[in-house]
Amino acid sequence: MLARVEVPEAADRGTLRVAYARLRDAELDRTGWLRTDAVRLLGREPETRDRDIFLEAARTFCRDTGVDTSAELRGLGLLALSRVDPETARWLAAERLHDPDPPNQQPHTTAVRILAHHGDDVLLREWLDGGAMGARPPQAAAEAEAALALAMPAAEWERRAGARLGDGRAMETLAAVEAVVRAPRTELAAPVAGLLGRIDDDDLFRAVSMTLAASREAAFLDALLGMVDAVPLPLLDAYTDALSICRAPRRDEVLGRVSARARRGASEED
Repeated sequence: MLARVEVPEAADRGTLRVAYARLRDAELDRTGWLRTDAVRLLGREPETRDRDIFLEAARTFCRDTGVDTSAELRGLGLLALSRVDPETARWLAAERLHDPDPPNQQPHTTAVRILAHHGDDVLLREWLDGGAMGARPPQAAAEAEAALALAMPAAEWERRAGARLGDGRAMETLAAVEAVVRAPRTELAAPVAGLLGRIDDDDLFRAVSMTLAASREAAFLDALLGMVDAVPLPLLDAYTDALSICRAPRRDEVLGRVSARARRGASEED
């Protein structure tokens, strides 16, 4: 395997283009790492004249000892292409969703961001739900769920959250809730509370609760506070932690009710 060599930072674009052309020789750059360095430098301030290189890089597969070593090259090429030819990048992004699971998630993550930017949310849903070939790396899947949480009609997202999100998909669930709260899509406060009520995992429950508690939107705060009598006893500590950062006027009253529930639960166990 050819040892990795850094392309000189000061190399001008013409030199980088010539180097890239030479490195197409499989024996010179079997891993694609050298071309990755060239595309990284060209992509810092991408220019239309380098579109051909970005397009080629976004479709390049190199396998060294059976391992895909060119995932970063495809991701960088796709990202640079999106800045000089957004429409073509959109089609290439759909192509990259079909990639097998690489060591580097960059092609999938970049593809998801480009498709979300262009509003291709139905395609993202099909990819997430298994309607297409290809891997679904966790970070890319989480970003796709976040995009759907922002794009889907409220009733449709509520159905999706009920069927797909929860304990088994912690990263995707938290990403979706964070997107809803950050937007904010206050019309989804009740569905988010319903989702939280179905979570049994302590860490995920805590993370989602804290996300709601950190909001300044009354709809999200009221949804969280309204769960006081429904939170299972094993999750009361996580719920209390979330309430501790909540700025709602009713917080202290709800904390008192939580304490009372905890005391009753302890006495019943005794």
